[in-house]
Amino acid sequence: MRGTVFPALFTVVYSMCHLATAADWPQWRYDAGHGAVTPLALPDQLHLQWSRQLPAASPAWPATQSKLGFDLAPEPV
Repeated sequence: MRGTVFPALFTVVYSMCHLATAADWPQWRYDAGHGAVTPLALPDQLHLQWSRQLPAASPAWPATQSKLGFDLAPEPV
């Protein structure tokens, strides 16, 4: 049973791969030539699809800690 589940699942997934066309896979700078030009036009009115509320920025170290602690140590000549 276990020896047939993986090949069967692989066959089903692999057979569905032909459903994805090249248009479904965006590429950096539009095409293989990296022309950065698309034949598609933007809509006249753009709409915000999503946004993210981030927490306020804070330092990565405590305020009491010196960022350059190695400079505070005496260095022998």
